[in-house]
Amino acid sequence: MHGKSTAVLEMDYPIVDFLTLCETPYPNDYQEPYAVVVLLEKDLVVIDLAQNGYPIFENPYPLTIHESPVTCCEYFADCPADLIPALYSVGSRQKRQGYSKKEWPISGGNWGQSTQSYPEIIITGHADGTVKFWDASAIMLQVLYKLKTAKVFDRNRSRDDKGGGEVSDEDPFAIQLMAWCPESRVLSVAGVSADVIIYRFSKLEVTTEVVQVGSVNTLITLRAHSHSHSLQGFHANRQIRKQASR
Repeated sequence: MHGKSTAVLEMDYPIVDFLTLCETPYPNDYQEPYAVVVLLEKDLVVIDLAQNGYPIFENPYPLTIHESPVTCCEYFADCPADLIPALYSVGSRQKRQGYSKKEWPISGGNWGQSTQSYPEIIITGHADGTVKFWDASAIMLQVLYKLKTAKVFDRNRSRDDKGGGEVSDEDPFAIQLMAWCPESRVLSVAGVSADVIIYRFSKLEVTTEVVQVGSVNTLITLRAHSHSHSLQGFHANRQIRKQASR
């Protein structure tokens, strides 16, 4: 091996095979790889070799639904016709960090014909507190929007990401129940830590502040807005019921 440095990249799953991508398809020409395609047991990863840090390309066709273990799931059929485009519109504007700035380099194949004539949406709740909206109308699932409920809460300590692992007692943000109205676009999420969050969809950016409440001596119901610097899509109204000790 020749070079000034050697980088070791760790994959989330066992490697099945890999292939380098070059500008020229002819083996007699000078080969300068710009990416590496890595086939894993549960995923397909493309690494950008031309950018510092060797970031991966964002996969437009996610192969695994268990990026974080799925803890609950809801299915909705015959949704309003403008719902999927609205979710896709705000989802495509979400800031994604750690990915290559280039477009997905692999192309080819033919799309099959969808057998569904009505919009279908699947919502999955995950162990890390994320909620994902999937377009189930086509021949494969397509992520429309990703909601992180953990942003509503304060993280007292950071934990290692356990992507693809099992749900454990150290998942305080795991989603337990979900209820959604496609017409009003109001989403209710219940977590394992006995919390309930109400989200309302908005196409515009929403910035609200958390209301600070002191100690009380009676049974109260608080309605507080979560704080977000640049939140598009769903914004939260948190419902808290608390019995203060006397």
